[in-house]
Amino acid sequence: MVRWALDKRVTVGFIVALCILVTIAGLSYRNTRRLVHTNAAVANTYQVLSELQATLVILNQAEAGRRGYVITGEEYHLGPYTEAAEQIHVQLGRLRGLITNDPAHRQRLAKVDQAVAEKLAVMEESIRRRKTQGLDTTVQAALTDRGDAAMGKIRGLIGEMENDERNMLAQRIEAVERSTASTNFIFLTGTWLGLLLLVLVFYLLSMEVGERKSTEFALERVANRVRDLYNNAPCGYHSLDDHGTYVEVNDTELRWLGYTREELLGKRQFPELLTEGSRSAFEEAFPRFIESGYANGLEFEVLRKDGTILPVLLNATAFKDPDGNFVASRATLIDNTERRQATEELRKAKENLEVEVAVRTAQLADANERLRCELAERKKAEEALQSEREFLRAVLHNMEDGILACNAEGALTLLNKAAQELHGLPELSLPARDWTSHFQLFSQDGKTPLAAEETPLRRALRGEGVRNVEVVIRPIEGPQRTLLCSGQAMAGPVGEKHGALLVLRDITEQKLMEQQFVQSQKIEAVGRLAGGVAHDFNNLLTIITGYSQLARDQLKKEDPLRPYVLEVLAAADRAASLTRQLLAFSRKQVLAPQVLDLNQIIQNLSKMLRRLIGEDIEVRNVLSPTLGRVRADPAQIEQIIINLALNARDAMPRGGKLIIETADADLNQAYANRHIAMVPGRYVMLAVADTGIGMDEETQAHIFEPFFTTKEKGKGTGLGLAMVYGTVKQSGGYIWVYSEPARGTTFKVYLPRVEDHSEPIAPRQSVVAQVPRGSETILLVEDEEAVRSMVRGLLETHGYRVFAADQAREVLQFCQLEPGTIHLLLTDVVMPRMSGRELAERVIALHPETRVLYMSGYTDDAIVHHGVLNPGVAFIQKPFTPDALMGKVREVLDG
Repeated sequence: MVRWALDKRVTVGFIVALCILVTIAGLSYRNTRRLVHTNAAVANTYQVLSELQATLVILNQAEAGRRGYVITGEEYHLGPYTEAAEQIHVQLGRLRGLITNDPAHRQRLAKVDQAVAEKLAVMEESIRRRKTQGLDTTVQAALTDRGDAAMGKIRGLIGEMENDERNMLAQRIEAVERSTASTNFIFLTGTWLGLLLLVLVFYLLSMEVGERKSTEFALERVANRVRDLYNNAPCGYHSLDDHGTYVEVNDTELRWLGYTREELLGKRQFPELLTEGSRSAFEEAFPRFIESGYANGLEFEVLRKDGTILPVLLNATAFKDPDGNFVASRATLIDNTERRQATEELRKAKENLEVEVAVRTAQLADANERLRCELAERKKAEEALQSEREFLRAVLHNMEDGILACNAEGALTLLNKAAQELHGLPELSLPARDWTSHFQLFSQDGKTPLAAEETPLRRALRGEGVRNVEVVIRPIEGPQRTLLCSGQAMAGPVGEKHGALLVLRDITEQKLMEQQFVQSQKIEAVGRLAGGVAHDFNNLLTIITGYSQLARDQLKKEDPLRPYVLEVLAAADRAASLTRQLLAFSRKQVLAPQVLDLNQIIQNLSKMLRRLIGEDIEVRNVLSPTLGRVRADPAQIEQIIINLALNARDAMPRGGKLIIETADADLNQAYANRHIAMVPGRYVMLAVADTGIGMDEETQAHIFEPFFTTKEKGKGTGLGLAMVYGTVKQSGGYIWVYSEPARGTTFKVYLPRVEDHSEPIAPRQSVVAQVPRGSETILLVEDEEAVRSMVRGLLETHGYRVFAADQAREVLQFCQLEPGTIHLLLTDVVMPRMSGRELAERVIALHPETRVLYMSGYTDDAIVHHGVLNPGVAFIQKPFTPDALMGKVREVLDG
């Protein structure tokens, strides 16, 4: 009771001391915070006063700069004015940040902002008038008065703000002094109270120490009694650490083992005292014991110091710290010698009984085995039969070919999944009689209906041979398909008819691919013919254009022949446009591909397309924001979009909608199988759709052929879509058309997607305004006499020294004999006996300084690869104008 009272007094003393200290700390913290806040407010006041003065200084600096400029007109006076005008707004921003908590100051600062703005406007007007009108003293005096009035207003407002700040400064300084005095008083008072409490607590602790010594003496006597019980118990006690080393052991276990305490504690591990078999069992069980915290009934064999074996039974618990970490084990060992002897005798009796039971059951096992084998063989046969049935059913229903059968009356008795889908049949209960009403059958042309008795199944049922009969099926529910049918009648052992079996193969995609292949071959053949015609025609156009332009340049504007020459040039230009379209269709044009963003090209063309198409057609762009890039010639892509848009316009004479769409498309093998010659891969899709009159199948079959058109005479050449087709194919892409009469048409262009976005889009080269001249030496090689003569005359007229030849042999002889510099080789690409590329290589070997410019009416593999100009090759397409040729020659020479 005395102990409890003493502890209570000590506790109460500590609590009282703690409360006093906490109270003093709280009051001190509050006063300190108040003092810090007040000091911050004082500092803010000083800063506001400083910034107010700085504001006046900046305005005075601006006024001084203005007056200096007005009086002298010297520009250097404007430097201080300009600097002050820029700083004043920053200065006012600082003031605004310092007075955010004072509504009165904010109102005054708003008025200061207005006055400053007025002051700056007056000064700006004064400077402007001085610059434009000179020194007008009357005007400047009036502006000065206005500025002084604004400045006076500013000074008055700033003076009011300074007075308020000084009043607040005096109040805040007084608050700092009061807070300091209060903090000192609280600190001194708390210090004296703390010292008194410490004396009281020291007295109470001295009483506590005396009582605790008495308690420890009593506990020591109890510990001695427990230790005696521990060491003389009828079983062994020990404790092991996490490595299995002895940390505690009682006298009973030491007597059993024959060791002293000094020989075991901290020196020997328990597993070292076990036999080899028991050691393995202990090492396996000890980690589990550490994790679980207990072990019961573990049997071990312990080696005594004299080498004899002691069988023991071990029970243990784990001692862990508050964090759950293992500290030591607490285990009991019980002598297991008698229990083990009893267990051994019981084991021998069990073995004898098991032998007797085994002998008695051997005969029953033999009989059961024979019966089991018979049952297993029967079950195996049944499972094999069922498995075969399931396999045949799975094969039947998973075949791509349709299979159906009927009985002798024509009722449907067998139908797999493929046949059900091809006929558009619902789930039927077999046998089904009324099943032919769900579809119609037509002959191979898809137009002539088949009579009921002429269907392949009825013919097979009559015994006719049905082999690869082609029919068209049009289900009520489902798409029209083309089928290849084979079947035969099913007869019994004596020839009686049981029904018929029919196999159906869907060849719709195959027929479509055959049609696409035939159309592709036809377009390819026409393209080769068109390319050859364009090649010869380009040489003629080069001559016509060249001489016509020379004639035009030599005729005066009033000459009566000049209009005829201009008509010839216009006709030649239209003919050249036709040949370019033919070359595009035949894929003989030269492309300059770049990495392009189709969205950017469409956006750049939008305004022009709207002008071309007209206001009665709504144009809408649906562009993918994550569109990939393509590698193509930008000019040709623009031409593709324009041609498709104009075709869409012509298909909507009463107006409608034109939709231009872009998207990424990953086309798989299944899609490629439905579109002949297409390669699966990653593409960018450009779609141009309209809501016009559409096209029938016959028109769609010819739309990409050159000179095919459905427009009235004079409204189209029939080369627009042919050019689109050729350019798309030459760019490695594909184009497909989808159209329905009165519904509209959609053209889809697929171009290969590229991942490299690093190549920049080259700007269009500007046209040279003036035809350049020169004096360099040029080798001209052209097998067409008229073209060679015309080009030679052009070059010589513009100052060049020209050696012209119609074959490579003459050029090489000239190069070998010419000691001077040969600046340029101008050669046709396609020539007899030696191509232009081979000639250029041999000329450069003789004269490395020579540059090369190729010209041709169409291209082959000499300087291009799949229609793409090889890097570093200079080329001009026939037909060309004299100005274009001279500009290209100058460009190559200067390049």
